[in-house]
Amino acid sequence: MELDNKDYQDIEELSGCSYSPEKIAVYLDVDIKEFLSLWHDKNSKVRYHYERGIIITQAESDKKQVAAAKTGNTTSYQQVLKQQYFQKIENRKKEILLDSVVDDIDNLKRFLNSGDVTGLPADQVALYKKLDFARPLINANESKDSVVNHLMLSFPGEFVSRKQAEQIYFEAINFFNCNSDVTNQAWNNYFAELNMKGALLAWELSDLKMHKEYLHEARICRLEANVKNEFPDEMYRKQRVIYINDPKRFKVARVDRQITANWIDNLPEISEEDKIRLHRDNQSEEVEYEILTPPEKNAEDQN
Repeated sequence: MELDNKDYQDIEELSGCSYSPEKIAVYLDVDIKEFLSLWHDKNSKVRYHYERGIIITQAESDKKQVAAAKTGNTTSYQQVLKQQYFQKIENRKKEILLDSVVDDIDNLKRFLNSGDVTGLPADQVALYKKLDFARPLINANESKDSVVNHLMLSFPGEFVSRKQAEQIYFEAINFFNCNSDVTNQAWNNYFAELNMKGALLAWELSDLKMHKEYLHEARICRLEANVKNEFPDEMYRKQRVIYINDPKRFKVARVDRQITANWIDNLPEISEEDKIRLHRDNQSEEVEYEILTPPEKNAEDQN
């Protein structure tokens, strides 16, 4: 896709008017998918001018707001304070997210940026790059669909289906939070991290009550993540069952089998089949065994 200076100027003006990337692509009459692929690349010129347009428009508005506040306009002054407050929160959120990403993917970056990567298969390196890409998006609380869309646009041609991109999303959570949809341990560690970030932000804003609540939730998630749902070894041992027919062991008087056999023969209203079964249980009649052999294959089967 080739864009000239006029196109980049249009991108800045339209983004400043809150136009979405899709609408800007339609306005420029370019391929939407290709334009979005460039927009998702944070280092592209398209993304730079899109962000620049938003900043320029916001800056012009803020300048007027500050100028009005300096003249004594109470409403403008309050609006400026409000914007500064939320900007402080946003800056602190970004610092917390950046710190967590740097800490968590330190080992991953060692593989990607050092000589160690030469010892890894190409497909494994490609997987690490996708995991590295998905991690900050997940930490920024992007939805699963959003992360999957970013992956498919940023790695064109590397996913045969959307299902594969979803698997990268799940593996990224598992990879960075524990060691395959997502395990309970990974989810608990993931939500513990989110609560810790909330606790830090609440502390920054001097909201001690909220800080305490976030810490409490983080503690519960950490404890649940460390619970080992393991069955005792006894559950996996095959139980030995021993059948005993010696009445002495049960403190029962021994009865002559012949007497029992005569009693069985004289039972009224009982079929011969039931009598045979009772005799076998009484061991007063031998059980006949029939040896079964597979039928011989006839000539047709062999052919």
